[in-house]
Amino acid sequence: MKHVIGIIFIFGLVIMACSGKNPVSPIEATDEEAIYNVLFQDNYRITAFDFFKIAIPDTAAFLANPDPNNPCIWHDVQYTSENLVITILDNPVQSPVGLVMEGHVTYTINDTGKFRIIMYNSAADSIERDSVKFNLTMTRSATCQQWGRTNTIRRGWLLTSISDARVSGGQNYPFLSGLRYSSVTHADTSFVYGTHEPGEMLKFSPSEEISIRYQTPDSLDKVFIYIPSNNYGYRLATPQKDSLGVWRATFTMPSVNIYGQLFFYVVNVGNFNQAYRASGYSFNYRIR
Repeated sequence: MKHVIGIIFIFGLVIMACSGKNPVSPIEATDEEAIYNVLFQDNYRITAFDFFKIAIPDTAAFLANPDPNNPCIWHDVQYTSENLVITILDNPVQSPVGLVMEGHVTYTINDTGKFRIIMYNSAADSIERDSVKFNLTMTRSATCQQWGRTNTIRRGWLLTSISDARVSGGQNYPFLSGLRYSSVTHADTSFVYGTHEPGEMLKFSPSEEISIRYQTPDSLDKVFIYIPSNNYGYRLATPQKDSLGVWRATFTMPSVNIYGQLFFYVVNVGNFNQAYRASGYSFNYRIR
């Protein structure tokens, strides 16, 4: 290996610094910095993992009109650490444009905090609150290659493959069973975790309507599903359960050519006296 660089970020400060118009330095001085910007500036929508930070429900609305069947549940992220490792190979590899340098990336995020719940006890006509500590770990990998000239500001690096994200929380916990999707351009199909080139990601047509279905390991599980919203954002889905115990949700994909993620995360909330248990995946897609 030519060299390995490991970077630890606290509270995402470095990502915030690179998410604007300019890179960290006026001219990217290193290949590592160029790779970093390719991942977290050019391809932020398929590398970011900030779903839980935008998922705090409207607790005031719940308290004003409490629903005993739908408690407020959310992740209160209190601390985030991130670890990025970039390994640039010693020797060039073959590519569609000839021999090029290649960099392999592993990216890990740890979120810690409290998983909170606000419930309405209709029998006692009271609001009850509870919480349990959680630790979430998200991992994904990517590969970048240097196709361009080395004397340019961007140094020619581009993303050539990226994996879907794997998410775990605390102890091992079963993932959703029977998770499938269907649409006009896709027959009933299972989501498959893997690594893909950008052009070979799961593809949908602009404004295509997607239906998903799944079952939970336990009837007391809470499932967080983040779907596209207004092309460039995400929102929490509201699936409905049918008479067979299958959960279903239908939504519309973005109307513009864009990359994105479909995020699925299941949490066992049946007994808050036990340790936090959860598992999930984030599947990358593209609108063609």
